[in-house]
Amino acid sequence: MRRIAWKFSFLIKSTNQHGVHSPFVYFFLTKGIYNSSHKYKNLSKNSRILQSTLDYFHVENVIGISANRMNNLHTNPRKKKYKKLYYIPDLTYYDEKSFQTLISSVNEDSILYINNPYKSIKTLNNWNNLCRSNLFNVSIDFFVSGLLFKRSEQQKEHFRLRV
Repeated sequence: MRRIAWKFSFLIKSTNQHGVHSPFVYFFLTKGIYNSSHKYKNLSKNSRILQSTLDYFHVENVIGISANRMNNLHTNPRKKKYKKLYYIPDLTYYDEKSFQTLISSVNEDSILYINNPYKSIKTLNNWNNLCRSNLFNVSIDFFVSGLLFKRSEQQKEHFRLRV
């Protein structure tokens, strides 16, 4: 029941490309997420977002992270815009020490991808703490997943986007 309330709240507060005033996020949304949705129509919404992100940013490496270990999941030899995407499947088991380890490895050529930030109260609290962190300038909430970027050239902004 709580998840339904969260989804309803998200839908009320979220927007599409017309409510985005950041060129970085606008082009990612229109040319990355929305433009490739037909290409990945057989995938789940979460998988479409992940694959569109990998394609749009030409991510070189995907690193899967649990609360206490990292695994290299994918390598892409194409020209890169971002070298790494850190894929976090579940924020449930993260504590302050885990976050500090994770955050220390993320830099401006990395993307932090959070799977299912609305899974539970704990994951939502952890997601909100990451979004509020001064280490990330751009946070994008898709409800089924979230993205965090360090971008020194952009002021801190949080986007709730419908896909």
